[in-house]
Amino acid sequence: MDIKRKGSLEIWTMILSFIVLVFTMLGVCLHIGFVHKIDLAAFNWFDRMFEEPAMNYSGGWFNDIMTIVASYGDVLTFVLLSIAGAIILIVKRYYLLSLWILATVGFGGILGVILKAVFHRSRPYDHLLVDTGFSFPSGHSLSSTLIAMILLSVVMPKFSNKALRFTAYVMIAVLWGSILFSRLYFHAHFLTDVLGGTALGILWVLGMKYIGHLITPFLQKLPLLKKSKIYTLCTK
Repeated sequence: MDIKRKGSLEIWTMILSFIVLVFTMLGVCLHIGFVHKIDLAAFNWFDRMFEEPAMNYSGGWFNDIMTIVASYGDVLTFVLLSIAGAIILIVKRYYLLSLWILATVGFGGILGVILKAVFHRSRPYDHLLVDTGFSFPSGHSLSSTLIAMILLSVVMPKFSNKALRFTAYVMIAVLWGSILFSRLYFHAHFLTDVLGGTALGILWVLGMKYIGHLITPFLQKLPLLKKSKIYTLCTK
C-alpha cells in the first residue's frame, strides 16, 4: 500500500471510529431504544449460543481459549507489555517512541476510566463476579485495541519481510478479535461497551500518531532527547 493510500485509510478509519464512538456514547447516555435493542439482541444471541459459560478450564476447548484470552488479555497485562516494550526501546535509544507508547497507552487508559465514571453504566445482570466496575467502555476492549493498533499501524509496517509481516498481522488480529469476543461470551459487557472501547482505542492511537508526528521536532530539541533515534510514526 502506497503512502498516500495508507494516509487516506487512516483518516477514514478515524472518521468511522469517531462515528461509532459518538453513536455508542449517545446511545448509552440518552438510553436510546434502538441502541438498547441492539444490545439486547446481541446479549440474547450469545445467551442462546453459549448459555452462561464459566471462566474455567472444564467447559471444552473453546471455553478454554476464551478463558485464556479473558484472563490474560486484561488491562494489567497490556500495561505491563507497554512498560516492557518502552524499556526495550529506551535501551535501543528510541526515547521518543518509548515516551509516545507510554503516553498513548497511559492516557488512553485514564480516559477509559474517566468515561466509565461519567457514564456509570451497570454490567449485564449475569456477569461473572470477577468482572467489577462499570461497563462502558469495556476496559479489555480499550486496552487490547490500544496495543493492537500500535503494533498494526506503527510497528508491523516497518517489517521488511512480507511473509513475517503478514503472519504477525493475522496473529495480532486473531488475538485481538478473541479478546473482544470473550467480553460478550462471558456476558462481561454489552455489545455497545465493546464497540465503544474498540472505537475509542482506534481513534486514540491514530490521533496520537499525528500528535506525536507534529511535536517530535520540538521534543528533539530537549537536552535529554537530542540523542534519541527517530522512528517515523506517520507516513505523510
